[in-house]
Amino acid sequence: MPFSPLVLVLAVLGVVAALVTLGILAARRGRERRVAAEAQLLARLGGRLSQDAMLRQVIEASVGNRDVRLTRVETSRSLVTWVQARVQAGDLGFDVRPRGAQFVATLGPTLVATGDDAFDENVLAMSPERERLGAILTPEVRQRLVEQARQKSPFWWRLKEGVLLGEIRGSWGSSGFQERCDLALAVLTSLAREVERAR
Repeated sequence: MPFSPLVLVLAVLGVVAALVTLGILAARRGRERRVAAEAQLLARLGGRLSQDAMLRQVIEASVGNRDVRLTRVETSRSLVTWVQARVQAGDLGFDVRPRGAQFVATLGPTLVATGDDAFDENVLAMSPERERLGAILTPEVRQRLVEQARQKSPFWWRLKEGVLLGEIRGSWGSSGFQERCDLALAVLTSLAREVERAR
């Protein structure tokens, strides 16, 4: 029986159609998971969902009597969530990251040593105003930052021009995100409270 090129073309088209269908179904399932995760996060925080000017998903809520904003950001490498709040900080600025993290110093920082071995071995805290940052790093704040560092999931915190901003890795529905988010919100509220006490 002679080979027909039409049979080959039809077979290739069938494979392409199956792959396209699988891609569409996977994208739909991904959207459904994301919507479910957004709904779950909204229900827990009691906030409202919107989009910012860059079409990023944003949840605005009140946590510990403080207005906070969670923004889902897609970078070239991963999905991250920015957690932020406005604080009365005067001119104070700082960066806090897990020890060993690569970073670009934005404040001309000076490393703060607290004398707390667990903190100093796991977390880098930097500011041109070492004494003020040292006063903010209370035992409660240090403990929460050490917990965050021990999660082995990259994070950072920055206070600049009255905005306290943190970043945690993962999409809103990813494994372990709820725990990372809860801890990040606890760090945010503790840091914000101590910043305002120290100003």
